[in-house]
Amino acid sequence: MPAMQRLLFALALAAAACSPAPSGDAPSHPTARGSSSSSGGGAFASNTSVIFAGDKALELTEPCSRPPPAHEGTWTPSEAEIAAMEPALAALVDEQLRAQWPNADDMSVADYHRQYGGLIVDGRRIIYVNGFRLGQYDDLEAWRSFPHTICDGGPIMFGVEYDPASQQFENFAFNGVA
Repeated sequence: MPAMQRLLFALALAAAACSPAPSGDAPSHPTARGSSSSSGGGAFASNTSVIFAGDKALELTEPCSRPPPAHEGTWTPSEAEIAAMEPALAALVDEQLRAQWPNADDMSVADYHRQYGGLIVDGRRIIYVNGFRLGQYDDLEAWRSFPHTICDGGPIMFGVEYDPASQQFENFAFNGVA
């Protein structure tokens, strides 16, 4: 075996030896935003969500081609509230994607990023979700500070309201199509 192949083989063995063995036990609850799982619908990829605190959430209320949420004020959802919601959100996104866009076989829940904001709607605290897929020309970090908005795009973007008290989603909508 040539020296280069031996070196690569030795490096591969060392890397395998340093990798943790799979435990076979999945966590019973999400451990961080974006690392949740759901039954059947897939899961969001890690590190693909952000919470817009307080009045910053108002920036999420101006989507281009879907109805905006009505609101009377803002609040800041906790990471625990987001983590508790995400498995059901992933299942909902998958369900809506399959129902409304059955030919979108190349789309997966794991492709979506989420921006969360707390809004007061009809006197209730809701979590507004601005969900989207980043495109190849999108700024890969700007979405963490600024609302991600495009016009049209169909299944590329969605919005939904979640009531943590009732654990119910309302007003799910993908963007329109030009």
